[in-house]
Amino acid sequence: DPNRDGSSADARWHLVSDPLDAQRSKAVILVTDGAPTRCPGSGSGEPSLGNPGSDLFPALRETIVQARAIAAEGVPVNLIGFAGVNEDLMQLIANAGEPSNAGPHQVCDTNGGTQNTPCLCANSFTGGSAAARFNPNGCTSFANVTKSTWYTVSDTNSIVAAVNTIVGRTASCNLQIEATGLGTIDPSVTEVVLVTGSGTTTAIPSSDWTLTGATISIADAYCSQLLTLLGSDPNARIEVRQACACAPAPEGEICGNLLDDDCDGLVDEDCPSTPPEVCDGEDNDGNGLVDEGCPPLTI
Repeated sequence: DPNRDGSSADARWHLVSDPLDAQRSKAVILVTDGAPTRCPGSGSGEPSLGNPGSDLFPALRETIVQARAIAAEGVPVNLIGFAGVNEDLMQLIANAGEPSNAGPHQVCDTNGGTQNTPCLCANSFTGGSAAARFNPNGCTSFANVTKSTWYTVSDTNSIVAAVNTIVGRTASCNLQIEATGLGTIDPSVTEVVLVTGSGTTTAIPSSDWTLTGATISIADAYCSQLLTLLGSDPNARIEVRQACACAPAPEGEICGNLLDDDCDGLVDEDCPSTPPEVCDGEDNDGNGLVDEGCPPLTI
C-alpha cells in the first residue's frame, strides 16, 4: 500500500500494464533478520520474545500486522534470512505471511487491550516472561501453532536456490486444458503426465493433481519440475490424457466380441461357454465371426 490509504489496489505486486495481471500468481520476498533495531542500526536492543514489553517489540508487531495484511490479499510473504538470525522472530513473521496459516500470530499483551486472545503465550518461548500481562487465560502455546516455511541462506548459491523454490511455490500451476479430442470425458480414467519437448513422460500420481472442469491444478513438486524444464525446454508441458466415457449398447452385453458392451467393467460376462466353430455359415463360438478358420467355400 505505497500511499498508505488502506487500499491494496496500488500494491506493487500489481502489473498495471499487464492485461493478465488478475490471473497471475503473486508473492512478496522479504529479506530480514526479523529484529527491529534503533537507527543507525547498531544491533543493540533487539526485541526478545522473552520480554515482549521491550520498547522495540511494537516494531516487530507492526511487521507481523503488515505481513498478515498482505497474506489476507492472497499474496504470500516469503522470508529469507541469513544463518544465525533469531529463528523465533523469523517464524512469527513467516507464519503471519502465509495465507493458509491461521495463527495466532501475535504474542499476547493485554496492557491497554492491545492484544487479547487468541494470541501466543509469551512463556511458551524460550526464556519467556511469566507476567500475566503476556500470558492471559486461553493463550496458545507457540509449540501448538503451524510453522510456515522460511528460508535460511548463507551465500549466493543458497539465495538462488531459495528464490527458485519460492518461484516454484508461487508460479501458478492452475492450468487451462485445451481439448484435442471428442466425446464425453470420464475423470475416473484420467492420466496426467509431465512431457518434455523430446517426448519423455513422467506420470503424475492422482494425489498430486486435481481436475475441475477445464482447469487442472498441479501440486508444488511437479509444478517446480515443469518450471525447471521450461527454463531450457520451451516445449515442456502437462498433458491430460482422458478416455471417453463408456456408452452401454442398447442390447446389453454381446457375447463373443471381447468388448464390455454394457459398461460394467466385465467382458462377455454371463455368456455361455464357447463351443467350437463349425463351418456352417453360423457364428457357432459367439466371437462375432462366421466360419473363421474354415477353408474358402468352393462353388
